[in-house]
Amino acid sequence: MFDELNGLPAHPLLVHAAVVFVPLFAILAIAFVVLPFLRSRLNWIVVTLAIVAPGAAFFAKESGKKLRDKKFPAELTDAVKAHQDHGEKLLWAVCGLALVALFFVALDAASRRVKAQAAEGAAEAPAARGRLVIMIVFGVLVLVGAGLSLWYAYKTGDTGSRMVWG
Repeated sequence: MFDELNGLPAHPLLVHAAVVFVPLFAILAIAFVVLPFLRSRLNWIVVTLAIVAPGAAFFAKESGKKLRDKKFPAELTDAVKAHQDHGEKLLWAVCGLALVALFFVALDAASRRVKAQAAEGAAEAPAARGRLVIMIVFGVLVLVGAGLSLWYAYKTGDTGSRMVWG
């Protein structure tokens, strides 16, 4: 499945999905955290990308394994290993980002519901300060995960393109 698409190696084709969706997810996750006025517009996009981006990274990694199993010149062994290591770290980073981003979206939705109930006259629960602290913690985790995802997307792409074009 991950070996070829229409007779061509799958990895160079599938990697483009990761090249697009991982950075897009990371950037929109950052925007979701730091720009609260955009959250109602970005929530479903972030949730969708939290599924698509790790999937794209997984498909790129698995197709890369199939391509790696083919014969490479001996001088590329170290470059292939470095590229593979960065790709593994990218997959872990984007999966971690997906988990904390989904949790942050859920926290934001719950916070908006509580605020709406308070606006209707219901007393706001004393747990509001606790929710704020949890949102700050998960906001920082989203920013760290997004930064790692962007860094490893860059490093993975850089090592891969240097093998092909360098």
